[in-house]
Amino acid sequence: MADFVGVDSLTFTVSDRGAFARGIAVVTVSNRPVSYELHQNYPNPFNPTTNIAFVLPSQGLVRLDVFDILGRRVATLLNEVRSAGTHEVPFSGDRLSTGVYLYSLQASGVTITRKLILLK
Repeated sequence: MADFVGVDSLTFTVSDRGAFARGIAVVTVSNRPVSYELHQNYPNPFNPTTNIAFVLPSQGLVRLDVFDILGRRVATLLNEVRSAGTHEVPFSGDRLSTGVYLYSLQASGVTITRKLILLK
């Protein structure tokens, strides 16, 4: 399939002029995501930096936090309006201790949480 950078959707008209059937169909192909996604950070385990990617199906306020294993917020990476699409945010754990942490994406009433591991 062709990659159309910067194009949200394409519309094609298909016509069947065969001997057995006649008709026209309109097909719309969309590049927009349809659901919220929070990807596993990469690399994981990490030292001292990693990247966290997420996908938004629509524009909205996004909050991305990191918590220690006891549920205490140790960092807020993002708290702003973002457009629909795929985004990536770097995270540096240089001020944190070795351990397991949780990162959580909140957007439009949806919350997704994943684990990350910092090894020093």
